[in-house]
Order: sequence, then C-alpha cells, then structure tokens
Amino acid sequence: MKNVGAYLCTAALGALVMPAGSALAQTAPAAAKATTDAKDETVADAIVVSGVRASLRSAQDRKANASQIVDSIVAEDIGKLPDQNTTDALQRVTGVQIERDYGEGSTVYVRGLAQVNTTLNGREIFTAQGARGLNLQDIPAELLAGLDVYKSPSANQIEGGLGGLIDLRTRRPLDFKGLTVAGNIRGIYSDLAKELTPAVSGLIADRWDTGAGEIGALVSVSYQERKFRSDLISTGTPASSTTIVPGQTVVAPNGAYDVTPYGDRRRLGISGTLQWKPTPNLEIYFEGQYARFNNLNDNYGASVGLGGLTAEPGATVAANGDVTKATYLNAPLTVLSYAYDTRDRMTQFAGGGKWTNDKLTVSTDISYTKATGSVVFNSGFTGATIPRFSVDNTAFVPGSSANGYDLLSQSNTNFQFLLYQGTQNKADQFAGTLDASYAVDSGFLKSIDVGFRYGNRTAQSNQTSFFLFSGAPGTAAPSILAANPASDFFSKSSRGTPLLSNYLVIPVPLLRDHLSEVQTALGFDATDPVDGPLAFYRVSEKTTALYAMARFGSPSGLVDGNVGLRYVHTQTALNGNRTLSGGGVGPIQVNSSYDDFLPSANIRFNLTDKLKLRLAASKVVTRPNFSDLSPSLTLNSVQQNGSAGNPYLKPLKADQLDASLEYYFARGSSIYGALFYKKVRNFISVNPSVEVYDGITYTISRPDNNQGGEIKGAEVGYQQFFDFLPGALSGLGIQANYTYVDSKTTSSIVGQTTPLQGLSKHTYNLVGMYEKYGVSARVAYNWRSTYFDSTYLFNGVGQPSFRRGYGWLAASLSYDVTPNVTISLEGNNLTRVIRRSYYNNMDTRPHETQIDDRQIIFGVRFKL
Repeated sequence: MKNVGAYLCTAALGALVMPAGSALAQTAPAAAKATTDAKDETVADAIVVSGVRASLRSAQDRKANASQIVDSIVAEDIGKLPDQNTTDALQRVTGVQIERDYGEGSTVYVRGLAQVNTTLNGREIFTAQGARGLNLQDIPAELLAGLDVYKSPSANQIEGGLGGLIDLRTRRPLDFKGLTVAGNIRGIYSDLAKELTPAVSGLIADRWDTGAGEIGALVSVSYQERKFRSDLISTGTPASSTTIVPGQTVVAPNGAYDVTPYGDRRRLGISGTLQWKPTPNLEIYFEGQYARFNNLNDNYGASVGLGGLTAEPGATVAANGDVTKATYLNAPLTVLSYAYDTRDRMTQFAGGGKWTNDKLTVSTDISYTKATGSVVFNSGFTGATIPRFSVDNTAFVPGSSANGYDLLSQSNTNFQFLLYQGTQNKADQFAGTLDASYAVDSGFLKSIDVGFRYGNRTAQSNQTSFFLFSGAPGTAAPSILAANPASDFFSKSSRGTPLLSNYLVIPVPLLRDHLSEVQTALGFDATDPVDGPLAFYRVSEKTTALYAMARFGSPSGLVDGNVGLRYVHTQTALNGNRTLSGGGVGPIQVNSSYDDFLPSANIRFNLTDKLKLRLAASKVVTRPNFSDLSPSLTLNSVQQNGSAGNPYLKPLKADQLDASLEYYFARGSSIYGALFYKKVRNFISVNPSVEVYDGITYTISRPDNNQGGEIKGAEVGYQQFFDFLPGALSGLGIQANYTYVDSKTTSSIVGQTTPLQGLSKHTYNLVGMYEKYGVSARVAYNWRSTYFDSTYLFNGVGQPSFRRGYGWLAASLSYDVTPNVTISLEGNNLTRVIRRSYYNNMDTRPHETQIDDRQIIFGVRFKL
C-alpha cells in the first residue's frame, strides 16, 4: 500500500476512459442543491417523512442513489430515539464511534479519526472553542431534517475531514405542501440528579403561489434543558515507592480523587429560511441559524495525595508489584469546590441562489458565521490531614476511607486558596462559493463541474485569572462552609465499598454568584481576574479553493461516478506570546502558506438493479486546531500540570482507498459491506513532559507531529422490516451493523506502537424495531471495545491508559393517539453502565470509574 498516490492517479485515469453515466451531483453547498442530478434531487426534496419505516427507507434511498460512500439519518430516525443531540444520533451509523460526556455523546470519530469536517446545509460551521469543527453537542436533534456522513469525498466538497464530512440538514419551506405546524413537548428525568426538566420544539412553514412566483417561509425552534449528575473516581497515576513496604520497591498510585459534577445543560436552536422561485429555473434563498449551548457544572470533589507517604504494615501487593490495598498515614486532603461552566453561541446568515438554463446550472452561496465561547473555572479549596487513610483498589468500585476522622468538623478543616481561570474565545468567517455545471451528455461524459470558494476565518482566545492563598482555619469563616451535597457518592453502584464523601465544601453557587463575598469572608479585598498574556493567541486564515470535476456514466447504466481535482491555497498568520529563554514573556508571530492538490475518484458499478459496487480513492487534508497552533501556555498550579500549543504544526494528510458492496433486496431493506484504508502523515500526538516555571515543576502536554500511521478496517450492516410475516408480526424490523478498525501510530507514546487515541477496534449496533397499528417501538444497543484513552507519566516515561469496552442501551415507545398526535416514552442509559479505564490496561491499576444518569423521557408530538 505504499504507492497510494499511484493508485489514485490510476483510478482517476480509469474513470475518465470508462463508459460513463449519471451520478449524484455536488453536495456543497447542499442548500443551493447545485448541479444535482435527477436521482439525488428526488431524495433531497423527499418532503418530511413520518414513521420509522418511512424514514429508514428515505435514508436508504440516499445511500443507494449517491455516487459517494455515504450513510444517512433522515427525519424521525433522529427524533424517534432518545437522542438529546446530534452526536447521540450519529452513534448508530456504521463506522462512527463517539465519546460520552456526562451521559451524552460528545466527540465523533468516523472510521477511526476525530478530524471530521462539519457543515450545515453544505456550508462550513464551527464552535469557538479552539477547534475547527462544530461541537455537535450544541445542536438539538429536533432542529434537523437529517444527517449525511460522507466517507469518501468528491472534489466539490469543502476540504478538511480526514475521517469524513458530516452535513447537517435543516428543513426547507418549499418541501411542504402548504401550511404546516408541528411541535414536540417532552419531560426529561435524570435519576441521579433527581430532576425533571423540559424540552420543547416547534416548526411552522407555509408556501404561497403569487404573481411573483413561489414563496416559502419556515421557522423552527428547539429548547432543551437537562439536569445531570456524574460520579467519578479517579485513581492517581502509578509511581515507584519504597515507603509502603519496608525493604521493597513497589508500584502504588500517587493519589486518589473522587468528584461529583452536578450539571445544568440548556440548548436553544433557531432556524429560519425564506425561499423564492420567481421562475421555474431560478431559486433564491436566505437562511439564518442560531445555536446556544450553556453547560453549568457544580463540582464537589476530594483529592488525597499519597506520593511519598508511609503506610501501616499489611499492605496488599499483587504479583506484579502493584499495591492494591493500603492504609496511609497523615494523608493530605484537598477538597475542591468549583464551577466549570461552558457557554457556546453560534450565528450564521447565508444567502444564495441557483439558476438553470438548458444545459448550464450556476449556483452561489455567501455566508457569514460568528461564534463565541467561554470556559470558566471558578474554585475554592479547603484542606485537612487525615491520620489514617485507606485505599482499596480490589473492590468492584475502588474504595477509600478516612477511618472515622471527622471531616465535617470546622476545626479539622482549613481554607487553602481561591483560583479563577476564565477563557474567552471568538471566531468568525466570511465565505463565498460560485459553482457551475454544464451538461455534456456526449455518451460517457455527462457533465463538467467547476467551482470556486473563498474563506476568511479568524479565531482568538484570551484567558484571565487570579490566585489568592488563604491558610485560615475553617472556624475563621464558617458561613461559607457546608456539608458536601454529594454525600451519597456512588451509592447506587458501590456495593457497600467505603467511599470518601462526607466533608465540608464551599458551596459552588457562592463561588459563581457571590465571589466577592467569599473573598471578603476570607479577609481578601475584592479581586478581579487579570489577563494572562501567555494564554492569548489570534489566528487569521484565508483559504482559496478551485475545483474541476467530471461526472460520467455508461449508456447502459452499468457504471457511473465522478472524478475531480480540488486545489486549495491556505495562508495563515498567528500572533501570540511565549516564554522567553531568559525569562519573561515576549510576542511571537508565525506566518505560513501552503498548497494542497486533492484528487478524488468515485466509481459506482450498478451490477443489477439491487446490487451496487463502489470504489473510491482520494487525498484528504486536515489543518491543525487553532488551540493546537497557539504558542500559549496554561498552568494549573494546584495539580501542577499544564498545556501548551505548537505554532509550527503541519497539516495532517492522508491517502485513502474505499470499497463498498451493497445489496438492496427490498424497499427499506439492505445488506452491505465496506473496506477502507488510510495512510496518514503528520499525525498530531500530545505527549507529557516535565518543565519548570517560577521554581515549580509542571507536567506539560504539548502537541507535535509524528511520523504518521495507518488505519484499515471493515464495515458490515443489515436492516429489514419483516413485511412477509403474518398479521401483527409484519411490524417487526431489525438494524444491525459492525465496524472493525485496526490502527497504529509509531510515536503517540515514544518507543511504543499504539492504536489511535479514542478508537475502539470493534463496534456494533443492534436495534430491534416494531411499527404497526399506531405503535412504534425501538430498543437500541451500542457497544464498543477497549480503546486507548489517554497518556500519563510513569517514573518520567510516557505510558498509555485504556478505557474498557462498554455498552449503551436506549429504548423508545410511542403510540399515535390520532393521525396528528403521538405520545411517547423513552429511556437512555437504561443499564446505568459503569465506565472504567486502567493504566496500562492492568486490572491492578484502575484509572477512572464513572457512572452517569439514567434518563427517562416522556412527551407528546403533534402536527397540524
């Protein structure tokens, strides 16, 4: 597979000389539906479908008619399952894996890579938190008509996704026959948080035939609130010790950290569209999108330092030399109370149109996107010394105990310090596209497509902070102390294991809303945060892209597809500050520019009406995240760690080959398999290093390019409704898919070959469905195998931590009371799975143990 470039050229040349036919036309911008062919136009304008069966059929039609390798979720296929955001919906797509954040999907991996480009109606969309793409958690699932996951690119699509491209599609007013009003009202109950919260969404659309042509208008709104709680036990990193067992060197954790986040997540999404068709061959549109995501976390935790401590006789040591049970003497305790609040805003305005005249189609799209984001860490720390502190890492849930020492006593508590860190992020982009397609229809060549795109994007970040050391006894300010509200820590899953949970805390609402009063109570003057110059950066990036693409197809319809080349020029200017070798802080400016030539070929063989073979080859590129390029340095003086960027990072590039065989044996029923291979260069890995600042030793994580790696894998899937069964049984259906991904990179950890971070080798989805007589039911189980999760330092050497495989169970049940009113009951995380990770994947070295809420959702949907 070394000569992938040669394969690409051969595939492109072969596509041009083959007999040719029709294919799926360009998808970016999808809002303009520029130069789409008849088959894709039918699917794209498929109106709003209803029912699980209809939505699965529509999604299968999109997959079958596409010239690229793509998987889709359409309409109620999102809303029918208990999916709070788009990431949760994506987890059931073959080849997609997700990370979870407090019981919801967060990061998305497509075919092993997190470098996924995100678009909304075909145009680029992003979140202002240092990354390039969109935080998919921000978008309520109810706002969307569907999702398309493109696994093989075409030349007319926006570059930037090594793993693939995810396009979010909203509804269009001219897709409706007339006045349509729809809504959904739900209640969400989270059992650990013990809170019931609302989720409401609504849509109104209409269209009119006027003397000036057809006009359509649509507005949709979605608001969602969810309270959550997550209990987390984190065992400190392993280190060698000679103080625990006399005369013996053993390996023991350097600490223990238990924390409970109480969260309040609120999403608001608004989408509005105007369409105007003054003539049948001209369409003009205007769109506006707004998304707001607030995630407010109240965190209460206890951290106990164990490094260098002596222990009572009788510590339990495993055969490999790991200490699994011990009682430590005079262990220092730090109690953390902190608000960790994230706020995202995204606004996008766009306008454009499409004009068709005989064989020529011209389309344009102009957009402006603005995003802001903030992260606030606002904390108060107290402390104590525990005379005898016991740790048991052999228990089902790793346990710890203060052995009767009263941590609720003010006299046993002292105030340590107040720490505030606030990060403000901004990003905006002006982008414009111009596309043209000329229908040739000369036998094998069907059309020639050309296009231009210009993007001007900026991203900046700044951090403010303060640190106030106290040292006062707890009796000096008893009014700002209270008992830990999470005293039932892990009570639903601990099986009686002793846990450290009864201690005094500074209530987080005081820190968030009455910080000056807390400062005054501790004897400080009211202190405002100050700028941290090392944490500032600003990046300006301009991209200019040109493409040419040929669509082809044989007269017999046996072969069709597209082949093309995309050229992209990128110009970047980075400004920030860095630590000078002689001390102090000084400015840094790094300018760079580079060119990328990205060929792609997608060929489809229509072996029969039901059997299709697809072959694809392409080159793809992803630019580093803005936060990774930043020269900034952020230090956490409490945990003595930090993070920094690298302004000299190179773009990630990959050569990839794809093949897919699909058999559509009935409407809405199919079985398929796919193979893929990616050769990636300039992978970015984050490795820890030990650095000293102001006399304090920190573990600093910095990104760097490594030699690259390989990803190869396979996908299989099957879906069917059993219409041939008699009576009520004919409503049964099933979806099943499995993904195998094998990856390796040589230097994620120096001296070791590891799989890619966050990537499971095995993933599968099983979904049982029933739809008949107004009843719709689904049970969905998602499972992923053990994966490389993070790195840590063991005696100064980088080592891996692995998260064990786990499954996630969700279900839904609904009933159509009338043709226009449906009641529903849904459940998420029904088994309340315990997620675990282990240092070096060793049972004797537990890392994290975590549980999240079980969610019960009930509601009513209507359509008028």
